[in-house]
Amino acid sequence: MSRKLINPDLLARFYRDEIRRIVLEHKGLNPRVVKTRNRLPVYGEIGMVIDAGEGQSVIDLAQMGFALGKLFGFEVTVVTTAQLSEFFHARSYWAAEVTTMLNDSYPL
Repeated sequence: MSRKLINPDLLARFYRDEIRRIVLEHKGLNPRVVKTRNRLPVYGEIGMVIDAGEGQSVIDLAQMGFALGKLFGFEVTVVTTAQLSEFFHARSYWAAEVTTMLNDSYPL
């Protein structure tokens, strides 16, 4: 099976503990796996939306994406809810897209 065809829900269930460990290790909170469908500012095969923890830096986000990509075997785009808000706020006509994407996400 091609990894591009893996359902985000299956990833969330199968790798839940590892994903949460990696996210926490890089100062992230409340991870959600989302289908990107080319909606995030940086495109990957799968997306992860997190809340930024205290002191989290861009380096933490990059390292988190690298670690998750290594776990899954393919690129993972990691963005914070604040980054999503900024990205889509500038494109107010996409406000419904953000709501849909977060409602369709798979919380861990």
